Amino acid sequence: MNIRKAFIFLLAVVMLTVTACGQSQAPAPTAAPPAATTTAAAATTAAPATTTTAEATTTAVPAADQKVLRVTVGGEGAIFDPQFNSGLDSSNYMAQMFEGLLYYEPDGVLANGAASAYNISDDGLVWTFEIRSDAKWSDGKKLVAGDFLYSFTRLVDPEVNSSNAQTLGGFIKNGIEVSEGDLPLDQFGVEAPDDSTFIVTLEAPCSFFDDMLTHSSFYPLRSDVAVDGDEGRWSRSLSTCIVNGPYKMTAYDEYTGFRLERNEHYYNANRQKPDAIEFKFMINENSAMAAF
Repeated sequence: MNIRKAFIFLLAVVMLTVTACGQSQAPAPTAAPPAATTTAAAATTAAPATTTTAEATTTAVPAADQKVLRVTVGGEGAIFDPQFNSGLDSSNYMAQMFEGLLYYEPDGVLANGAASAYNISDDGLVWTFEIRSDAKWSDGKKLVAGDFLYSFTRLVDPEVNSSNAQTLGGFIKNGIEVSEGDLPLDQFGVEAPDDSTFIVTLEAPCSFFDDMLTHSSFYPLRSDVAVDGDEGRWSRSLSTCIVNGPYKMTAYDEYTGFRLERNEHYYNANRQKPDAIEFKFMINENSAMAAF
């Protein structure tokens, strides 16, 4: 590994540590050895006995009876474009709207998300993920491996120019070269041979790559809704903010905040404790205290 790639490696470790601290107060989980084969079955609710479809368990709740979690976040405006997230506030609310291949449970345990299982090759380079069959987008469309192929490739696309292209995409084979335009996008180390299989080939073995996959840069995206070059405006429109996580956006105001409500197409209603989450933009701490 040359000096430049070593620097990118260290920068990514720092960024992931800060992001993880912002998402949970629990200690970070210990990464699995690179040669291990894992399904994280014990840490997820993917089993039929405990996982139910949101359609079967989620019913309309009268407004007066709704359990609403209200949260203040600093500043005005928000961005929900996964490949352009670099802040703690945005990491927290995007984690409610999107779900990557893996995610952190509230107690800090790493669990299967959109991937029902995965395995790692003996040399630690090839990670193969099985996309869950019951995963859907908030408009009811099925989540497929191609949605991850699109978002991962978008991360290193030089035309998109994501700030995380090299710090995170650089861990994947040819990520740096592709992000700099020295290699075409089809040389990036990701592939989706079918709708249920997503394969990632790393530049070098990385024992904490599973932890990295919880970062928003690796959330899935639909190519028919994401728009490049519009500064994330597509992600603030109710018609195009299509998500795959526990909650979906139902209201947005660039000055006051936004509201999330249960995604009725999400596969695991056990992760939808409040009926709604309201994020309020408030810079002044005294105003935030007085509001609640």
